[in-house]
Amino acid sequence: MSTQSSSNFYKIDLNNNYIPSYPDDAIIGGVRSFLEESPSVFWKATSTNGLVREDLEAETFKRYVHDPNNKNSISDNNINSIFKDHLGQLWIGTDFGLNKFDPFSETFTQYLPDAEDPESISDGNITVIYEDSKFNLWLGTEGGLVLMNQNTG
Repeated sequence: MSTQSSSNFYKIDLNNNYIPSYPDDAIIGGVRSFLEESPSVFWKATSTNGLVREDLEAETFKRYVHDPNNKNSISDNNINSIFKDHLGQLWIGTDFGLNKFDPFSETFTQYLPDAEDPESISDGNITVIYEDSKFNLWLGTEGGLVLMNQNTG
């Protein structure tokens, strides 16, 4: 059994009345959203500390943060939403763009607003991600809805 308290997740061992502590949780920060990958693995969208993958069974976590010198890093550390599409791809909405995560290379493809490119997303502050029956992504932004075809970007 697991629970979430303000910014931390805990695995509760009901058989032994035990709640393990994770001292490193303090660096994760506030959790805005989360996605359950499996019963013991969660993805956390943090308010300032990037994307976190936490394995409660192994008692480990990994943080993915923005690196301004690496275009394959996540576009921003302020994560608003996490979504898994019909293919199992992970999409992350941030305060500055949409990101698709490649779990094999542990890299991100960034989709950023670009005033010079009419095909780019119009607003970078992605708060909600939804997939419709035709597998299009709908992005809720501060500026309205954005429709994104996954095949064409």
